[in-house]
Amino acid sequence: MHYPDPEAVELTEAIAAANETPSAQVLVANGASELLHLLPQVIAPERVVLPVPCYVDYAASVRKAGLAVELFPLSAEDGFHLCCQRLSKVLAPGDLVIIGQPNNPTGLLTSKQELIGLAQQNPQVQFVIDESFIDFAGAEHSLRRQRPGNVTIVQSLTKSWAIPGLRLGYMLAGKTGHCCASENPGMVGQQSGSGCWHQSHERQ
Repeated sequence: MHYPDPEAVELTEAIAAANETPSAQVLVANGASELLHLLPQVIAPERVVLPVPCYVDYAASVRKAGLAVELFPLSAEDGFHLCCQRLSKVLAPGDLVIIGQPNNPTGLLTSKQELIGLAQQNPQVQFVIDESFIDFAGAEHSLRRQRPGNVTIVQSLTKSWAIPGLRLGYMLAGKTGHCCASENPGMVGQQSGSGCWHQSHERQ
C-alpha cells in the first residue's frame, strides 16, 4: 500500500488522453461540487451570471467567494429552455456564466452548436459548462472535445461511473496550474478513475 499520488498523474493523464486535451488543462478533485468551489480561483470573474432554475451549489460556491451574482430567469413560455441569443444580450466582458448541460433540475439540453456559438460571440466572457449528467443524455452533446478557449468543463465521474462513495470529478480549463483541490482524491479513487477512463478510451 502506498500513499496516493499528490499530483494524481496517472488519473490526470488518462482523462487528458480520453478527452484529447493537454494534461496541464486537467484538474482532478473530490467531486464536481469541490470543483465548483474552486472556480473563483481558476477564473476570477467580475460578475457571475446564472441561468435559473439551476443547481443550488452554483450560487452557493460563488457567493462564498464574495462574488456578485446576476440571475437570468429561464422563461416558462420557452419551456425553460436556455435562449442563448437572449442570454448573450445581458453579458459583459469579465462575466462568468455557469450552465448545466443538461440543466439540473429541468433535465433540458442546450444545443452544443448554440453553446459553442455563444462562447465564440462573447470571447471576453468565461463559460463553465457543468456536464455532470452529460453521459445520461449522450456523449454527442458534450463540449469536451470541441471546447472554445473561454469554456471550462466540469464533469462528475461519480455519476458517470456509478461510484458516488469515491467522490471523483475533474475540470477541463485553459489554466489550472495555480489552483489545487483541498485534498487530492485518495488512492482507491485515483486507481478506480484511471481504470474507468482507460476502459472508456479502449472502447472508442
